[in-house]
Parts: sequence; structure tokens; C-alpha cells
Amino acid sequence: MLDSLFIVDSNGCVVIEKHWRQLVPRRIVDELVVAVTSEVAAAAAAAAASAAQTAAAAAGETNGAGSSAEALSSGSLASVLPADAPAAAAASLAGRPADGVLPPITSIEQYKMLYISRFGLLFVAAVSTEAGPTTKASPASIFFFLHQIVELFTDYFVGISEVTLKENFVIVYELLEELVDYGSPYITEPCLLKDMIPPPSLLSTMINAVSIGTQFSSKQPTGTVSTVPWRPTGLKYTNNEIFFDIIEELDVIVDKRGKVVAGTIFGEIICNSKLSGMPDLLLSLGNKNVIGEGMASLHPSVRVGRFDRDRVLSFIPPDGMFRLMEYNVPLTSENQLPLSIKPNISLRKGRAKIDLTINPRVSSEKQIDGIVVSARMPTGVTSVRMNANVGQCSFDQITKTLRWTVGKLAGDLASTGVPIFTGQLVTDHATDLSTSRKSITFNVEFRINTYSASGLRIDSLAVQNEAYTPFKGGRGYTKASRFQIRCL
Repeated sequence: MLDSLFIVDSNGCVVIEKHWRQLVPRRIVDELVVAVTSEVAAAAAAAAASAAQTAAAAAGETNGAGSSAEALSSGSLASVLPADAPAAAAASLAGRPADGVLPPITSIEQYKMLYISRFGLLFVAAVSTEAGPTTKASPASIFFFLHQIVELFTDYFVGISEVTLKENFVIVYELLEELVDYGSPYITEPCLLKDMIPPPSLLSTMINAVSIGTQFSSKQPTGTVSTVPWRPTGLKYTNNEIFFDIIEELDVIVDKRGKVVAGTIFGEIICNSKLSGMPDLLLSLGNKNVIGEGMASLHPSVRVGRFDRDRVLSFIPPDGMFRLMEYNVPLTSENQLPLSIKPNISLRKGRAKIDLTINPRVSSEKQIDGIVVSARMPTGVTSVRMNANVGQCSFDQITKTLRWTVGKLAGDLASTGVPIFTGQLVTDHATDLSTSRKSITFNVEFRINTYSASGLRIDSLAVQNEAYTPFKGGRGYTKASRFQIRCL
């Protein structure tokens, strides 16, 4: 159970503070922000030192300092944060989770502090360690609730920022009042909350700007609550339609021979429902047996028993866009990969050569978009003489990153031929690259529209309890999340 919730801005100041079970002192949050800042500063200093050493090895001791300064000014690491500056903590973590810098669960005095970083803001939950065994909550449930708060605020305010929270200060606290009841999550369904607390609109914003002490809304609560928590009553659409997107990401490690060392397909089905009334849907999936037992996470609207028995999705849909299902499928064979990349590396003292070839494994009518192959070369490499028959290639002397941008590639290679890359690595004569083969890892990016790596597809959709026949649409894509080729 939660004791308090804090939202900290990029200056280390608390923007939103809400207490339910007991008052958590502000100094507890300040200590957490200082700890996050210190960890970020240490990571920044280590990265700066590594960049300086790399630049010095490439350009010599004379130009090392200048190259390091250029790397810091032009790269993602803009500066080294002072360890005593809490104001820089959240700003340095903007756009990425904070749990990679400091453990996401930190003990400060008698409290467990759980936090995530999103949109340049720290969302911090404080839980007392003195709570009894019946009132303790699992850390996973608290993190899930923090993510629910982020998604809810994003839905309400079309984005989250410090300015947005301050402009909608009253609505934020009204939502927190309904979200939590004495430390326990209570009402978390957006449709129910929107019936009780209408989202801000342009009209309400203009009225509130000229009013004093009173909050107005262009939409008043209906006074009725739906029997289905995730769907409001009285919905009417002129055109009834529903769309499904199957989105899959490949997380795979491949060896130099093209064999899969480890791999998983992470997928989700996104639904956008614009249906009148209270329809009951039955969605049938093709190749549904690829989803094993316990490998799927379902929206609360899905009837779990029917899915476990027949592998069909029976549900009353929420209104608008929502995630119907998440799933993961083991990837064990190279035949499941949409493309094959074979590296050939020859490393010797004073000279080295890299050859790459790409072969698609999709049908001829498919097209692979945005193909990019990149790898970080050993420190002793000063330049690369590159040649590719398809796309463009480049080498960053600061980061030692080799990048081959292939672009689009058709499943049928009759028109373009097999993409081939050849690179001659130039080093100083004192550098021996023969032991650097294992340190080279190729990272691959791509995206394939209307393609499912797992083979999962939508077969049919049946609508019950309503007389109309909606327009149905389906699409999807597969992309590389972490696709690595390790030359071990």
C-alpha cells in the first residue's frame, strides 16, 4: 500500500505531492534525488573518461583533449553533472528509465522509495517498511500503478510535462483522489474517471482563465456508472468500425554462422474501437498455438477462461484505442528470422577486412524497410575504406562506429542483387587486431509492414448483442528491437 506519491521536475523540485496513509517528509525525496544525481554524475564522468581515452588513442596525446571536447559537445553526453546538484537529476534522465542508473527500489530511513523516470519527470512512490504483513504490496504492483498514472495523465492531458501538470493542478489532484483509496489503487479505468472528472478542453481552459476561484467544464458528469467498468454507456457512432494492429519486435542474438543463440518475439495486439452500444466481440486468431501457456498478458476485458481453453479473445471492448493482448514467442531457429546477415572478418596486425552480405527470407511481395547495420570497431582502428553496392556507409572516428544504411530491400533480389559491403580497416602499425574479433558485434535495424514473424494473424471477428455490422480492418508490422550478430 502506498503512503505517498511525489512527482519531481527537472529542477529537482516536487511539483505534485499526495499523501494517503501518513505524511512522508520532503527531505526523504530530496535525499533520493541527490542519490540519483550522484549516480548519473559518476556514469557521465566514466563515459567522458572513456571517450577521452578513445580519442587520444586515435589522434594522439596532442589532439586527445580537443577530440574529447568535440565528442562531448556533439554527442548525447552533453556535460558531466555535479554530484551536489539535485536539479540536474531528472533532466539527465529525460526520455529513458532511471532504473538503469540507480536501483529502482531504494531504502531511505523507514521508507522504500520506488520510482520511474518518464518525460523528464520522476514519479516516486513512498512505502513504509513498518507496515504490517496484510498491508504490504508487491513492488511489481506499485511499479505497474506508477505506469498506469503516467498513461492516465498522458491520455488526459495529451502529453506530460511540468507545465501541463501545473496548468491542470486541480484535475491532477482530483484524479489522485479517485485513483487511490487509503493507499490502495481503487478506480484506474480511464472511462470511469472521465465520467467523474471530465478531461480539460479548450473551452474549459478559456473559461477558467477568466474566472476566479471556480473551475468550469464543457462536459458535466453523466451521473450514471456503466455496469462494465472499462466501457461507458450510451455510445453512438455514425460509422461503426474497429481496427486491429499486430506489432512484433525481435529480440535476438545470432552467431557469425547465422545460428540463433537466444531470441524472443515480443508482440502486442492494439485495438481501436469505435462501436455503438455494448457489443460483445469474439476474435479468432490464426496460428494461435504459437502462444504457449502463460505467455500472454490480456486486457481486463478479455475472458481469461475462454482464452485458456480455445485460444480465442472474447471481450466487450473499451471505447477508443487500447492494448488488447501482449505475448511473447520463443525464437529458436534462424528460419524464423526475416533476413540473414553473414559477416566475414579477417583481422591481422596492421590490416583487417570486413565483408557483409544480406539475404532476405520474406516472400517476394514483401519489402524490408529501414535496414541499418552498425558496429563499433576496435580502438586501434583509425579509418575504414568502405564500399557497398547498395545504400550508403560511414565511419565515425570519434565513436569508432561503422554504419551501413541499406534502406529498402525487396524480398525478390532480381532487381537489386544481393547487398554486399566490403571494408578495409586502417590501423597504426603497432596495433594488433587479431584478438579483437570477439569484441565486434553488429546491430541490425529494420521494419517490415504487414508481416508477422510469429505467424500470428487475425482470422475473423464476430459481433454479438448489436444488430449492425461494423467495418473491420487489420494491419501490423515487425521490427528489430535488439538484433545482434556476435562474431565469437
